[in-house]
Amino acid sequence: MGCDIYPNVILQTNEALFLPAETRYKIIFAASTQIVVIYLDPFQNLYGSYSIEDLFAEYGKYELGKEAGILQLKAILCRYLEDILFYLQSDLINEVLYDIKIKELLFILYAYYDKKDLCNCFKPILNNDFIFASFVVNNWSKVKNVKEFAELSTYCETGFNKKFKKVFGVTPYKWLNEKKSAKILFDITNSGKTFKQIAEEYNFNSSQQFHDYCIRNFKKSPGSIRKKQETH
Repeated sequence: MGCDIYPNVILQTNEALFLPAETRYKIIFAASTQIVVIYLDPFQNLYGSYSIEDLFAEYGKYELGKEAGILQLKAILCRYLEDILFYLQSDLINEVLYDIKIKELLFILYAYYDKKDLCNCFKPILNNDFIFASFVVNNWSKVKNVKEFAELSTYCETGFNKKFKKVFGVTPYKWLNEKKSAKILFDITNSGKTFKQIAEEYNFNSSQQFHDYCIRNFKKSPGSIRKKQETH
């Protein structure tokens, strides 16, 4: 296999390789080979599994080469993949089952592999930019504005803005507003909350301010948005 982050890689039977999103790769394999591709959310933090921050804290303890971080598939992980293949061949995979199997995979990695193996496997994303991104994704809902976000981080506000723009390509103000807008729109269209409850939850000073926010961001009043949803 060739890709843009590693030299050419030759995978043997019962070996796995982690590739970050947007990695370009080309795979050449024998006709009888079975390959299972599983998409992981690296920000997913579950009880009984290592977070990316946990692994990053350990990363510097080990001497890891630049070659691909191949993970040997232990017996329990081979059995897990056999189950995945069975579900796929039986056309039984759906969103609920997939979510369960992802959680199972993360637990298997935590319970059966040591941190050095996992650091070696996930080393392409064990860097400061990715850790910053993980911090942002896991904490944005806890803050009201960019100033609070910077205070929650290890950066001054100016440094936080620069780092954010470098990692996400937009200002933290724009990014936070888009996230906030998406949540508000979901609550208007999919929850039973009153507009007053939504306004209070998102710290609007008045119903009028909430109304103006909807007009500015969604081009419609909250009432019009909900009414349109109810007619569909």
